[in-house]
Amino acid sequence: MKRLAILVLISAAAIAAYLWQSTTPASITLSEATAAPVMGSKTLVISVTMTNLDRPDRLIAVNVPKSDLTMLTNPLPNPVTLVVPGNSSASLAMDGAHVMARMPRTAEEGGFVPLVLTFEHAGTLST
Repeated sequence: MKRLAILVLISAAAIAAYLWQSTTPASITLSEATAAPVMGSKTLVISVTMTNLDRPDRLIAVNVPKSDLTMLTNPLPNPVTLVVPGNSSASLAMDGAHVMARMPRTAEEGGFVPLVLTFEHAGTLST
């Protein structure tokens, strides 16, 4: 009986540890966000650095609330899922995958453009 109780306790602890690990959100921070206008248009190219202090996480959505259209642009011929590696940093930058936003009017220099990124584990983060 004592062995059965110990086995049940060990099993419960293992299950609790697994559930805690699988539901703990990834720790991602956003920094160095910039928006640059595309000459002659109302479109902005947005870049940002994402630092992940936990397990790998997948970027699943981007949004610029004030824009008419927001899209994640990936120059790869066969776009792949964008993953922020665990314990590392990744960037959305103009020379690779980046965010493009068509604004309702020309953005003012020095103005604030909020960026919202949604990750599979970390949830929704904004600048």
